[in-house]
Amino acid sequence: MPSSYLSDPLDDLLQRASMSPARVDKELDRLARDWQPTILKPGHEYLRQIRERTGINVVGIQRRYRRLLVEIMQFKDEQWVWRYHERSRSDCVFACAGEIPHTIGDALPGRPLRALTVPTSAIGAVIIDNLSRNPDGGLSLAVTPEWRTF
Repeated sequence: MPSSYLSDPLDDLLQRASMSPARVDKELDRLARDWQPTILKPGHEYLRQIRERTGINVVGIQRRYRRLLVEIMQFKDEQWVWRYHERSRSDCVFACAGEIPHTIGDALPGRPLRALTVPTSAIGAVIIDNLSRNPDGGLSLAVTPEWRTF
């Protein structure tokens, strides 16, 4: 059977929530068998369990091409603080509110995200590929996490 993959940030969250990637994968299989979209959405018991045990607000886990992909939106006082979204192995984005000087922003590509902020230890280890500034003043960073088999 071909290997399945997950990113270090998702692996870290699942470990902290005492869940296995295989358990999440089986739940996605069950959804597929029932002809439902293969994504765990807000309100799913697994996402509630992750939030209760880690304090991180996972808004979706889906499977695409044998990869478990996560989307996280973290809020504080009903305002979004940061967002991490894996769309594919090579398309992952971290976005946050705030501004940084161009001199600092230009030095970030190739460095771990923890050089700017540390949302969680595993997300802080992802590598920044490039940075762009949003019209609303926020930052959007293309990042690359490490991937592992399960």
